[in-house]
Amino acid sequence: MKKIEKDDVINLLKQIVKILEIKGENVFKVRAYENAVRIFENYEGDLISAIKDKSISKIKGIGEAITSKLYEFVTTGKLEYYEKIRKDVPQGLLELLNIQGLGGKRIKILREKLDIKNIEDLSLAIEKGEVAKLTGFGPALQESIKKSLEIYRGYKRHYLFAEAEHVANQLIDNLRSRFPESEFMVCGSIRRKKEIVKDIDILSEEYNGNGKEVMDYFCGMEGVVKVIAQGKTKSSIVSDKGINVDIRVIVKDEFPSAINYFTGSKEHNIRLRQIAKEKGYKLNEYGLWKNENRIKLRDEKELYKYLGMKYIEPEMREDMGEIELAISEKLPELVGISDVKGVVHVHTNYSDGKNSIEENIRFAKEKGYEYIVISDHSKAAYYANGVDEERIRKQWKEIDELNRMVKGIKIYKGIECDIMQDGSPDIDVSVLKDMDVVIGAIHSNLGMSEEAATKRMLSAINTGMFDIIAHPTGRLLQRREGYKLDHEKFRQTVTERGIVIEINSQPERLDYDWREVIKGKREGCKFVISVDAHAINQIDYLRYGVGIARKGWLERNDVINCMSVNEFDKLIRKFKERRNNGR
Repeated sequence: MKKIEKDDVINLLKQIVKILEIKGENVFKVRAYENAVRIFENYEGDLISAIKDKSISKIKGIGEAITSKLYEFVTTGKLEYYEKIRKDVPQGLLELLNIQGLGGKRIKILREKLDIKNIEDLSLAIEKGEVAKLTGFGPALQESIKKSLEIYRGYKRHYLFAEAEHVANQLIDNLRSRFPESEFMVCGSIRRKKEIVKDIDILSEEYNGNGKEVMDYFCGMEGVVKVIAQGKTKSSIVSDKGINVDIRVIVKDEFPSAINYFTGSKEHNIRLRQIAKEKGYKLNEYGLWKNENRIKLRDEKELYKYLGMKYIEPEMREDMGEIELAISEKLPELVGISDVKGVVHVHTNYSDGKNSIEENIRFAKEKGYEYIVISDHSKAAYYANGVDEERIRKQWKEIDELNRMVKGIKIYKGIECDIMQDGSPDIDVSVLKDMDVVIGAIHSNLGMSEEAATKRMLSAINTGMFDIIAHPTGRLLQRREGYKLDHEKFRQTVTERGIVIEINSQPERLDYDWREVIKGKREGCKFVISVDAHAINQIDYLRYGVGIARKGWLERNDVINCMSVNEFDKLIRKFKERRNNGR
């Protein structure tokens, strides 16, 4: 039986919620499972142990029925109830849940009114205009669903970086536990920190001829649902998350060049081979060769040295100018997770966050951060329980008290303030002027044209009321394309006005795109790696944002939350001065 983890429990409950909604089950039953999801996402103890000893039944909102079902799941790896209700809903309908804008309730309507059973039925109904005619849908929603459907089809069999990395780490941990004397490494797009991953590549350095033993163990591991191919030195499987995984066992002399080759990117590798040829070498996955003799390499760094350049970090290997910088010895010293001193963009239970202000700051303090910026949604985000001016002032009093009470970390008063259609903030300017940090964000009318989006964004920046622009394109990876934006004008304006661009660390956002970040660095933009946390454990998402910052060639001095608390204080004073001067 595969080891059951907290995420498995939460994902199971989420699936149950969706299936019950499609079936049109009693609203109170659905809410019970939704409540369990919220409780367990925020559970700080050992959830699996609490399920096994049934102590979760003592938690308010968790009844005997859910307790017994989860006990069955964690002890057997299966849940009869889930399998039963799944059979009541066609697989095609379950796939529709992957489409942005479609939840269980809307899918139920589509099924009952239009007899839609799968993706193909939905696509046909959209082409005929039938979805727009349904009560509660309309032309705008139909068009939105159509775009989401196109995105889903384009990204089918692709995975978010965080999902793929989690699977890869589990596999690597199992392999290292079984073969502690061998070296294992994840290569490919995961090592390069790409935001979307198609498959997983693992390399193993052979130890005492253990190739076949590694292959046998790998193909028989828990979490392997299908063996595509099994050989003496290479095997391919499908994981229980649907991701294809390839593993190769490489002899020691080939390992450095194999790591480089299978890390990629393809474009980067082509350039390296060209340079190797110009220098009289031959480079391939088996080694670096001179006159048919393989050069003994200690590691990848030595490979780059032979090619006459500095070592290039994996995140930069996209053939976007990194090779030229390496040859001229002008590579940036990429930012690392240890460089980040403060947590920015944190939601609390004042809006749609799961935790209190105090719980967030104590978690951040335990992680070693020097400061935290609390930034709940503003009132225009009514769907997220956004705060109005009165509740903002109430929150300030709590922050003041906590700053007096909790030592070792500083709490800043911030807000994620909606940018309205005309670019104005939705919170009274007199309140914003007293804020420490104002994060501007577009959350509405995301289908606007590039001209309208650019005008809205530049108007917002020119109000002088915003310090940071959050998730600048509004994208949701694999679900929603971002609004079109004239990025050159956007970056030019934020640089001129001293506004900071957010790199949002949420796995489904990772927005600003790293390709635009590279351009922004060249143009002198400043960035913040924000967590956009809605629960304390999401503060740990910071590492995903750091990965994107590294892909964007950012260094410590490019990122404002790499500042010490004293340096950050000075920046806050500049923010306030601009807001109070209106420029």
